[in-house]
Amino acid sequence: MEEEWKRLSEKEFQIMTYIWEENRPLTMNEIREKIGTQGKPANVSTTSSQIRGLIEKGFISQSGHRGQMARYMASVSKEAYYKWELHEFRKRWNLTSVLRVI
Repeated sequence: MEEEWKRLSEKEFQIMTYIWEENRPLTMNEIREKIGTQGKPANVSTTSSQIRGLIEKGFISQSGHRGQMARYMASVSKEAYYKWELHEFRKRWNLTSVLRVI
C-alpha cells in the first residue's frame, strides 16, 4: 500500500464520515453542528484543532470560502481510507495467524 496515512481518531473519523456523506464543501460551523452532542454544536477550538489535524494528515483540504468561512472537502475517498484500514489491520494482525486460532 503506497499511502502513508495516520489512523483517524474517533472524532476525526466522525468528521470524515459526515464530509463523505455530504460530498460537498462544508464550513466549520456545519461540521460543528453535525458532530455536536445533546443538540449543541461542538466546541469551536476543538473542532478547529481536529480540522487542522485532518488537513495535516492529508484527509481534507480547504475548498474556497462561504463569506468569510473556509470550506473543507475530502482529499481522500471513503473507499481509499477503508482499503488502507483493512490493509493496516491485516499487516498488524497477520490474518493468516488469526484465522488459524479461530
